[in-house]
Amino acid sequence: EEASTPPADFAPLYSVDAYRTQRQSKLPATQGVTPAAQRRATEVSEPQPLVNTKERIAALNEEAVKLQTVISQTLQALSCCTDKDHGRGSLEEAEAEKLLLVSCEKRSA
Repeated sequence: EEASTPPADFAPLYSVDAYRTQRQSKLPATQGVTPAAQRRATEVSEPQPLVNTKERIAALNEEAVKLQTVISQTLQALSCCTDKDHGRGSLEEAEAEKLLLVSCEKRSA
């Protein structure tokens, strides 16, 4: 077969090297921060997160309780899948197993 060359309409606007050079010039300058400055910045912002941390813990505990309910209900539903007539090997059983796995992983996280 004959190798075709792309028409002039599809020629690149600039070379890869020109693209990389242009991209480098557009990148923002990075600033170095010393570890001591980072420590001071975190020390200043610590008092506020204590309240947020307690609220976050309470919210996570509530979510864990909800997930435990979902896990219990899913386990009960899966225990009913005893044979083919009762959903064994069905799409619903697979979805329940997936829900159980996801809920257990979320709760443990």
